[in-house]
Amino acid sequence: RCFGPCVDGNRDAYHEIVDQVIMVLEGRNAELEQLLRGRMEKCSQQLEFEEAAKVRDRLYALRQTLEKQRTVNVPGAEDRDVFGHYVQGRSVEVQVLFFRGGRMIGGRSFSFRESEAPLEELLSSFLFQYYKQALAVPAEVLTPIALEDAGALAEILTEQRGTRVEVRRPQRGEMRALVDLAMRNAKSSFEEKQLAGEAQRDLLEQVRRDLKLKLPPRRIECFDISTIQGQKSVGAMVVFENGQCNKARYRRFAIRSVEGQDDYGMLREVLLRRYTRAVEEDDLPELALIDGGKGQLNVAAAVFKDLGIEDLDVAAIAKARSEDGGHSLERFFIPGRSNPIILPQTSEVVRFLARVRDEAHRFAVTYHRKKRGAATLRTMLTDIPGIGPKRARALLSRLGSVAGIRAASEEEIAALPGLGQEVARAVKRHLDTKQVGSEDEQAAARSA
Repeated sequence: RCFGPCVDGNRDAYHEIVDQVIMVLEGRNAELEQLLRGRMEKCSQQLEFEEAAKVRDRLYALRQTLEKQRTVNVPGAEDRDVFGHYVQGRSVEVQVLFFRGGRMIGGRSFSFRESEAPLEELLSSFLFQYYKQALAVPAEVLTPIALEDAGALAEILTEQRGTRVEVRRPQRGEMRALVDLAMRNAKSSFEEKQLAGEAQRDLLEQVRRDLKLKLPPRRIECFDISTIQGQKSVGAMVVFENGQCNKARYRRFAIRSVEGQDDYGMLREVLLRRYTRAVEEDDLPELALIDGGKGQLNVAAAVFKDLGIEDLDVAAIAKARSEDGGHSLERFFIPGRSNPIILPQTSEVVRFLARVRDEAHRFAVTYHRKKRGAATLRTMLTDIPGIGPKRARALLSRLGSVAGIRAASEEEIAALPGLGQEVARAVKRHLDTKQVGSEDEQAAARSA
């Protein structure tokens, strides 16, 4: 079984494995091999043969992995980027393999769909854009085709790196073999993405069938409300497109018109604000998913009727109450049906939509904590005699957090613009006696 905390695994064993993975990623392979050998010998001496066998297997797997890396250690430039491509119709997949210290350490692929540009023009333009944002420039760049702008690109990269950079297209030998490897990887990447795309389309079609939707939900907008007794209430919207989250389209809503604990009123406000704008911009999704039950579904249906978008598919997702303390079922509510839809809980549809709902909940709770924390921070500081909103902002701007202010000396605080010795003394006296204890104060400390 997994050692992870989510399955109540051994925390110490889990962190040990994480630390060992980090050592591999940092290139500390020899150090890790020595560590595992020592552990294996110690277990054997203590007659813990089962544990010694586990460590032996881990050491063997590590050596296999490292041996595979050593097989691609090619002489020449220590740092090298190797590019390959694969073309199918108007789709182009570009693959780059990274060699650092003479050893291949990984790669990355880029997809271009519906491309009209000639291959040489597309690849040349891509390379200029790619290295404009690259954190590191290698000494050598290998390309699969000859580029008319290779000389200009080499000059730019030489200036970025500070030493000579060569851009060339190898035609034979080991360098050409590396380009061929990048070409094969580009084809594999394209085929994997095609298969993944087909799987996502199949999943969305299954969502359509199970929830009786008009269209496969290419774009899903999911909403959640976060509040504690009506205080600092917020709404959140997350967006999934083609089965993947699109964080650029996430939105947060500070509740403006509802006071007190009125979840339905808050949801109505959020949906009105979002879909009034969506109607104006002709930017409607295929599915609006609400975290809640039948009551929340009815609120959404009423909002959509008011806005004249009754044909927009909407569904609510809720967990059934579990009286025996076991796992609760995910239930789906749709308009025109009194009873919930209960699907096999292991189905891909349930897992996918639960993941969408959980992401909306996470996003809403994070925003709620931030708002509460910011309000508590301001209150903690403005409670100090002589500290108003302006001085509170100055303290936080210069010292970063309440913890930073508490750690600063009285002289450091007094030296800040607009404060002085008397105010600094009051700040220190107040914070030295103030303990971070309540839930809101802990949220403030976290956000700080």
